[in-house]
Amino acid sequence: SRSALQHHCCGEEYHRHRITMWALYLLLPPLPVSVPPSQAPSALLARAVSETVENVIAQHQDMPLRPGSFVMPMPRRPPPHRCAGRRCGRGPEAAALASCASCLGFCILGCHAAGPAGALGAFACLSGCGAGISVLHRRTKRGLTQWISSCNDSAWHRMSIPVRPLVERRDPTSGNVSPLWVAALGSETEPHPAVPQGVVFDWPEPVLQQRQVAELARDYILWEWLAPCRPLNWLHPMFWILHLFERQLRRFADGAFGGREVPVIVPIELPAGMYQGIQTWLPDTRIMLILWLRFTDARYVTRVQVALVDGMLDQIINVVKSQCMPKDLREADPRLAEFVEPINLKFDVVLRWVRENRLRIEFNDVRMKLHLPQ
Repeated sequence: SRSALQHHCCGEEYHRHRITMWALYLLLPPLPVSVPPSQAPSALLARAVSETVENVIAQHQDMPLRPGSFVMPMPRRPPPHRCAGRRCGRGPEAAALASCASCLGFCILGCHAAGPAGALGAFACLSGCGAGISVLHRRTKRGLTQWISSCNDSAWHRMSIPVRPLVERRDPTSGNVSPLWVAALGSETEPHPAVPQGVVFDWPEPVLQQRQVAELARDYILWEWLAPCRPLNWLHPMFWILHLFERQLRRFADGAFGGREVPVIVPIELPAGMYQGIQTWLPDTRIMLILWLRFTDARYVTRVQVALVDGMLDQIINVVKSQCMPKDLREADPRLAEFVEPINLKFDVVLRWVRENRLRIEFNDVRMKLHLPQ
């Protein structure tokens, strides 16, 4: 039910996502807000994305990446070593820990008093530290896959919450004609499908390769968002990490995912309210952006999907329609000027999917009153 899904998104997950947002705030600098020139990476990326719209595939299906229906790629693991018919257990980890402690003690006590034997011991300790780093490397690879899978599951639940129907009413205290929408009564008890469905817009890999979207996205991140010419970027660790260790990070991620594609869900949540940039009131909007990534080369983004749960697109269309439609059709067409009363046309837009790739647009509850002259 809706309340169960909302409860799932609260509590511990709220705190975890709050910590994640704080980490991103510290790691990444703010986005540039100035209008870029026509040849800037962001302008080229926007132009390339707009040129791919005509090749987008839209389908009605189950919300993608439902937990349990998709298995995240895991790093290739070597066959386990066995000692006398049993697993070695945590032997490498324990040896590495002991070696690190020995190395630390050797550095504290002083290496000059130890002589050649001490130097040999220090070398052994450093070798053990290398083994410890290797163990940490393997564990981080496995943990990265599990962490992304957990974040994807949480984002999927938030993006798949059923849409609450809205009804339009006027704000009695504002004194103007700006619309206000509120949740319809009884919407919490309406039945919802067991598996959430929605509209999925798909940018396949050949379309992105033709317009070089992946290359332009990388250029935007490195040379505009994290550009060295912005001194503020120097204060954030991600600037140095990506500019100095991009190749090493790519090899690490490629090994963590076994050279295969991995999906990352980016939840986009817009609260209800008036957006001054477009002078339009929008309802609560949840958009699930899925980036399919592969780290075999510098073309990281191989596929893009955008999903909206059922009812979200219908609601946005109807809310925007009610604000764009003139309150009196006589103002839009002079041939209607002889009618003596305002002509207020009302209707509801309904999107019905006949098949998964065939959409039918219906106009329901068409209402209009015409007052003829006496």
